This record gives sequence, C-alpha cells and structure tokens, in this order.
Amino acid sequence: MKWRPSWIDKVSLEPSSMNVVMGPRQVGKTTGAKLLISELLKGRSSGSIFYFSCDLASDSKELRDVLNFYRRFKERNGVKSSIIFLDEVTGLEGWWRILKGYVDLGLLERDALVLLGSASFRFEGFSEAFPGRRGMGRTVEVLPLSFPEYARVREVELRISEYSRILSAFDEYLETGGFPRSINGDERFPEDLIVSIEMDSVKAGRNPRILRLIAKSIIEKAPSAISFNSIAGDLGISHNTVHDYVRLMEDMFLLGVAYLKEDGKILYRREKKIFIRDPFIAISLSQSSSGQISQEQLSLNGSFRSTS
Repeated sequence: MKWRPSWIDKVSLEPSSMNVVMGPRQVGKTTGAKLLISELLKGRSSGSIFYFSCDLASDSKELRDVLNFYRRFKERNGVKSSIIFLDEVTGLEGWWRILKGYVDLGLLERDALVLLGSASFRFEGFSEAFPGRRGMGRTVEVLPLSFPEYARVREVELRISEYSRILSAFDEYLETGGFPRSINGDERFPEDLIVSIEMDSVKAGRNPRILRLIAKSIIEKAPSAISFNSIAGDLGISHNTVHDYVRLMEDMFLLGVAYLKEDGKILYRREKKIFIRDPFIAISLSQSSSGQISQEQLSLNGSFRSTS
C-alpha cells in the first residue's frame, strides 16, 4: 500500500524557516522527506536541495564539515537559496550549537531548514537557543496513522453504510497499527521497532529492560486509571523511577498520559490513564517482555489518536 503523508504539506519552505519534524522511529519521517524532495525537484534545480542523514556523522563537528561543504558547493554553482534536510540530526550531541553558529553569522538567511528527529527531549536545547528565531518554520509531529487515517488509506468511508468494512478494517488495524512497514507486512519490522526503542532508551541513559517491564505493566492494567506507585509495587522499583520512564516514553512518542481534571485544575497526584499510542507498539512491547496481548486489550488500551 502506498500513500502520500499529509504532514509534508505543513513544512514551510520559505527562506529563513527552521522546521522541526519529530516522531517515533520507523514512522516514515525519512520516506516523507524524500517524497517531498521528489516533488520539489520538479520545480527546482537539484543543487538547491540538500539532504544529509546525520546517522553517517560521528559527531557535531562532522555535521559542521558537511554544511561547510554544501556552502562551498552553493557558492561555486551560484545557488542563492536552498532547502536543507538534516535527518536524525538529534542523534548528534550539541547539534543545535552548530546551527546556532550558522544563524548568528547570517549564513542561513536565504535557506529553509527541515530538521528531523525521533525524540522530543533532544530538541530542548534547540528550542532554548532559537526562541522566536525560526521564521515561518513549524513544528510538525509525525505519528503512526490513527484509525480514521488508516481507513482513508484503505479507502474505507466512515459512514454507517460501510459498517461491515469498517469493522473488518478495524480488526486489521489492531494487528498492524499505523506504521508503514507493519501495514505492508514487513516481517522484520517488529524486531527493528524494538531495537530502535532500546537504542533511544540507551542514548537517554536508561535501562531498556526496565522500560519494557514498565510498558508491559501499563498495557496489562489498561484501561483502568493507575498510579505510578501501583506500577512500582508490581516491579519492586521506586515510583520516581516509574515516573522517569513514563516521561521518557512520552518523549519517545510511545505513550500518552491523561490526567484527571476537576474545576479546571489538573490533578497530577491522582491516578491517571496511560495509553499506548499505537496498537503495534503495544503488541511489540508486550511480546518483547514475553507477554501476550489480546484483541480486547488492544481495543481498550489507547485512544490511538482519534482525529477529527
């Protein structure tokens, strides 16, 4: 199955724009960026579009070398304005300092930047360094397809006359979730997804095993409201540790937390509902901890990003 992700239309291509595209690994950010590039090539010279995967750089100094190379290329070839894509840029320590240096020197005034990353906490230094200095740039979240989005991709109309097709599509959605590779039946995807989650947790200085166990406990307790203390009691760890890992999984776009609200005030200390963002994430995390998850648990576990 093929589709054009709608999020690529939200990226600003105006000069001096600094866009942030963030979302979980394996969700299709790179593919979406390359689809956008292929469309741009129909109306721009190839030399005015630059794409670099920062996974190929060992540190931020190499990123600076790459940007200097492209700057010299533009000068030699008379390129006045460009669009620069830096994929997985957040994997490089201090990456935003390099960009800040270019901005302070006025070297990106005619360029649009598209910065792609997999965890929101890695954009914290960037946000502090560029307050109000991103031009028309936007922050775009790329998440697995919600069920309404999935239904549109499957060309299933959400109306009562399509009731049987909707039910059939929902059953399939509970198995595949909204990741492109899972929808297209890639057998290697479950392992790749877990490996990428573990890599991000290690980079954040956390233990992947503890992350999986906390995720498993959340899945088993859903959809009931739960407390960090109840999870901590089950696993024999502190509630502060549970809170820390839940925050990490939020930053990695794996789950969401819904707090109780009374009289306009959010009650952070009360029990809250924690939901996995995508059914395939729930399946993969559960299986990685030698657990199983039923279709009923899947359908109750999360909101799966219902959209208007």
